[in-house]
Amino acid sequence: MLRAGRSGHVGGALSSADILAALYFNVMRVDPL
Repeated sequence: MLRAGRSGHVGGALSSADILAALYFNVMRVDPL
């Protein structure tokens, strides 16, 4: 995936928003209402 585009950026595979959402809802166990 990275070699085909000759880029080191994974794009949507591991975006910061996905990581933050996983941490927010799973690790920190936040229950919005």
